Amino acid sequence: MARLGSPDYVGYRHAASSATRADTSPARLEQPSLHPTDNDAIERTVRDYVDGWYDGNAERMARALHPDLAKRAALLQPNGQFLLDLTSANEMIELTRAGVGKQKARLDKKTQFSSSTYLAT
Repeated sequence: MARLGSPDYVGYRHAASSATRADTSPARLEQPSLHPTDNDAIERTVRDYVDGWYDGNAERMARALHPDLAKRAALLQPNGQFLLDLTSANEMIELTRAGVGKQKARLDKKTQFSSSTYLAT
């Protein structure tokens, strides 16, 4: 295993960006089609996450999350510094149960969904 700073070390950003550049043929850029049951499962999960958060429904949030969730957010502090916020699945479920999402402004009650937006390529 290469050590950080050694000549044979390839960082994640470099490896990811070179892989992206190398694979941009028109055939690769086509979106794969989803089986209807896959699309339904993705939509249910997204709706459970979004609606669960804003409605304070911890059961829906729990259905949407993988138990090993490791959510990260860079929060800008008043002093201009960033704080890395870490949230686990259990914490996210408890925040939902406590109604934290209900206190946030929701732009549109109706969640717009397109499964192609959530495909990882």
